[in-house]
Amino acid sequence: NAFFSYFLNSQKLTPIILNSLLLLTISSTLLAFNDEESSSTKVTKGEYVKGFICTVGMSAGYGLLLSLQQVAFRKVLKKQTFSEVMDMMIYVSLVASCVTMVGLFASSEW
Repeated sequence: NAFFSYFLNSQKLTPIILNSLLLLTISSTLLAFNDEESSSTKVTKGEYVKGFICTVGMSAGYGLLLSLQQVAFRKVLKKQTFSEVMDMMIYVSLVASCVTMVGLFASSEW
């Protein structure tokens, strides 16, 4: 989110932001490479790597979404009132819900 904000929204990277990025990166990396066995199921190394890549990709996608919403408020809507913010949140959630419903019906896992 910080990097997308830096490039899309001209957000300055202060030492406090860089410190938090470093700490979050170190903690998530340590969690990803934890050697403790899980008690419920055995996960293969390939599945673990695939899950890690999907998690990092989705968090980057969400960071991009937040930065693009800020660009939309600043350049398209030109105002940031409570009603505009609520409209943006409701429309994004409505589209996500519809896409999820289509996926559930298409996979026959309803």
